[in-house]
Amino acid sequence: MRNKLTVGITLGFVVGLLFSAVTIVLAGNLVPSGGPANPDSQMYTLQQIYEQLTTGTTSEKMEAFTEPVAGPGTGTMVTLDEIMAAAPVIHTNAATQTGVLSGTVVWGLSGDAWGVITGTRPYLPVPKTGQISCFRTVGPWGPCECGTEDCPVGQDGDWQRGLETIPPALRFTVISGTVTDNMTGLIWLQNAHCPGPNDESYPGLNWFDAIARVAELNATGGMTGTDNEWRDCGDTSNVNGTHQTDWRMPNVRELLSLTDYSRYDPSLPLGRDDPDFPFINVWSRWYWSSTTHAYSEYWNEAWFVSMYGGRVQHIGKNAVWGPDEIDAFKLYVWPVRGGQE
Repeated sequence: MRNKLTVGITLGFVVGLLFSAVTIVLAGNLVPSGGPANPDSQMYTLQQIYEQLTTGTTSEKMEAFTEPVAGPGTGTMVTLDEIMAAAPVIHTNAATQTGVLSGTVVWGLSGDAWGVITGTRPYLPVPKTGQISCFRTVGPWGPCECGTEDCPVGQDGDWQRGLETIPPALRFTVISGTVTDNMTGLIWLQNAHCPGPNDESYPGLNWFDAIARVAELNATGGMTGTDNEWRDCGDTSNVNGTHQTDWRMPNVRELLSLTDYSRYDPSLPLGRDDPDFPFINVWSRWYWSSTTHAYSEYWNEAWFVSMYGGRVQHIGKNAVWGPDEIDAFKLYVWPVRGGQE
């Protein structure tokens, strides 16, 4: 009898607790704070988040419930795994503030620059000339220690201002008869003297003929010299080993981008004897640019650059010197492609 009584009391106690719990739950507010029509309750859908991550498409938050038109099936909605895969991840070589143009806002992907960052890199930086020495103001004219007697401060080799350039051994990449400049993005014909012959006996070209030779290169993959011999320029960098068809004569600043004023003969970042020298048939002569002189009396003249020491000068577009004339002024053409548009 006592056991039955104990069981009854226990059951009554448990049932009482359950009723009390139900009462507590029912005492709560079952009215939601608001539906999708309430701005405080509106949310983006997983699909909207995925589309913004993958395509940049933005849309308004959900403002009403939408009933499904069919049961769930394969591919009916993106998964959380797909959203995670589309989310940005950290890259060790990602852009940082000092590598992004001043005032430009980007999303940083490096460990120490995650999130929105504003660039601090100076606008349109000028590269260094390559010169690291100072020079005496009196003879013997030669390198000296800046700030010492007859070696004034303030020289280029003293300041060494400008954007740090890529080390010469890493700057150029040879690809199937072409050379990519990894600093500027320009792609140069590896053969800097294609019309040849491959020595300095070639008399050179006038400006109009130089442009015509580049057009010939685009059409045939080679150039005809003044000896009427056609020569393959060695470019096989296009699809199926063919030549590119968008070569052009460089402008004067593009030619100057190759110049290193710490060197001469040629004034390029590497010397001809360097095992990493990427070009062939570079002669220390004058190379035409596509840039015309701005002064009206000189509209018949164009700028050219010396590969001997980096000198820039202008001359008549019909000018050309043969082997028996002024030997120092032979004008060649060095095609380029790519570059900033």
